[in-house]
Amino acid sequence: MASPSNSSQNGGILGVSNKTSFGKDTITVKTSSGNITAQPGTRIVQATLVAGGGAGGAEIGGAGGAGGVLTGETNVCGTFPVVIGGGGSKAPRPASGGDGGVSTVGCLSATGGGGGASIDSRCGSVGGSGGGGGYFLCGTTGEGGAGTTNQGNAGGDAGPSPNPGATGAGGGGGAGSVGSDGSGSAGGAGGSGTDVSPLYPGTSLPSSGVYAGGGGGGGYTPNPGGAGGSPGGGGAGSVGPGCATVGGTNQGAGGGGGGRGTGGAAPNNGANGGSGVAIVKELTKASGVWSMQSQFSAKSQGTWPKKLFNLTGAMMMVGGGGGTALAPSPGGGGAGGMIYMPSCIGATVMSGLESNTLDVTIGAGGGGQTGSPPDRGSQVQAGNNTILGSNLLIALGGGAGFTGGVTASIPGGSGGGGGGEAPSQTGGSTTQVPSMPSPLQPFGFGNAGGTGSACGGSPDRQGAGGGGAGAAGTPASSGSNGGSGKSVTPIFGSAPQPFYIANSSVAGVTVCGTFAGGGAGRQDPQRGGTGTYSGGSGGGGNAYSPTSSPSPTRGCGTANSGGGGGAGTCAHGPTGIVLTFGGQGGSGYVLIKTPAPALPAPGVFSISPGANAIVTQPCGAKIAKFAASGTLTFE
Repeated sequence: MASPSNSSQNGGILGVSNKTSFGKDTITVKTSSGNITAQPGTRIVQATLVAGGGAGGAEIGGAGGAGGVLTGETNVCGTFPVVIGGGGSKAPRPASGGDGGVSTVGCLSATGGGGGASIDSRCGSVGGSGGGGGYFLCGTTGEGGAGTTNQGNAGGDAGPSPNPGATGAGGGGGAGSVGSDGSGSAGGAGGSGTDVSPLYPGTSLPSSGVYAGGGGGGGYTPNPGGAGGSPGGGGAGSVGPGCATVGGTNQGAGGGGGGRGTGGAAPNNGANGGSGVAIVKELTKASGVWSMQSQFSAKSQGTWPKKLFNLTGAMMMVGGGGGTALAPSPGGGGAGGMIYMPSCIGATVMSGLESNTLDVTIGAGGGGQTGSPPDRGSQVQAGNNTILGSNLLIALGGGAGFTGGVTASIPGGSGGGGGGEAPSQTGGSTTQVPSMPSPLQPFGFGNAGGTGSACGGSPDRQGAGGGGAGAAGTPASSGSNGGSGKSVTPIFGSAPQPFYIANSSVAGVTVCGTFAGGGAGRQDPQRGGTGTYSGGSGGGGNAYSPTSSPSPTRGCGTANSGGGGGAGTCAHGPTGIVLTFGGQGGSGYVLIKTPAPALPAPGVFSISPGANAIVTQPCGAKIAKFAASGTLTFE
């Protein structure tokens, strides 16, 4: 807390005067271990940690894996230590290359890169990124080590060769990609590094902010060693008696693997890995007692720090499914896009929220065609987006399915199926983003619709299935069923967990553990379309079947599943044209789960409106279920 100030310092307004500049995030770069003294009022920092890279193995040795790269927030106070991991050390055979050192600040820790295997040790070490595999004397190729999730990638394997003694070693994994396998007698290239400079604009960073390239594997004369991971400073592997290259200093880069000369002459050790680096950004978060003058000045300039909230746990959301047409051979509607954040202890679903309330918008399913020929799809609608907050996360609505020759099937979270009139049409593409930028990194799922079959095709005039979260829509040539949805069981547990909603009802609708199935297409009844066409698992609507439903019906996607609508049809019967309405898509859905009270950041939920619900598990975890748009309030 700052010292009291007299009236001459604060313009006559009594109180405690703040000496810290508001709105200025201070960034400190550490290239060696030591302490940082935070500004008064700093309680939270964002840090990017790069651990030390692994060393390459000896004599046709695998390359060193890059150090792990980790960005996150942690609590600090006053003076706090920062540890910078050193690069792994080379070693003569039979030892493998040494692992890189760990980099830490607060509760954050980046894992050192795995050492590359020597000719005797076969397998590269596990690390932030894994070390490359080396040739094994018994004639078995060596395997690259695994990388650490969200920090790096696996190392490459030693390459196959008709001459076991001439097998090239694997490249080390990098933060940006896996290490390449050895190819014949040539060493594999190191995986690429990653550029963190966009996180710290205007800051001069060592090596321009590009870190953690893997080393190149060792080669066998006359074939070359693998290139070092670029960008990212990975060291190159050696060939024959040449020297392997060390990993870049303060880049966390892996060292190159050692080579071997003809007939075993001039064996060579691998090279050392490069040391790590830490970039620490003090986040402007007000604490203590501040003078009215300081508050007024900062707020008037828009620089007073706002209280921010994080929401931890797991999340699943799905957009509304797309509708489809009726005449006469339409494709099925595409499912709504699915987004989920896997459940893990302390995982952040939403970070930096300025309010402890979160608005949830449930996307409505797209409407199906209700008109009559020659209107062949003007009323068909794509599904609507499901949204968390003010566009913080968006699960896109599914694409609509149309009859061919009139309107093309359109893209969406999953694409609508292609129609079956001339000309035949490909299904709509998926537009759901597979992943979000850091720090929001949920997984996105969506697939394209299937391809329809035109007049004169085989089958004749048949629309395709709409895409689902788990699979593409089935083309007309393979049955026109909707693409399968995706199960959320791995995210939220196994049935019969109460939040899983298996065999129970929310807002009058039964929702099982699989969501976002595509709607089915169908064949023109005048071309033999009397079969059964099924929607994808996860609420996709079935196509109209005259044998099972003689009266006009619509095969709608299941409500709160994000399923696409099933195709309708029109046909000439004894009494004229018989119509079945095109199926509308199913509405979207949201599940948000917080950890039990015994775990970090327990959640305290309230929810509105009454159509939504909160379920408490026996362990104390809470699950908010949104079948309708509403608001979530949390601790």
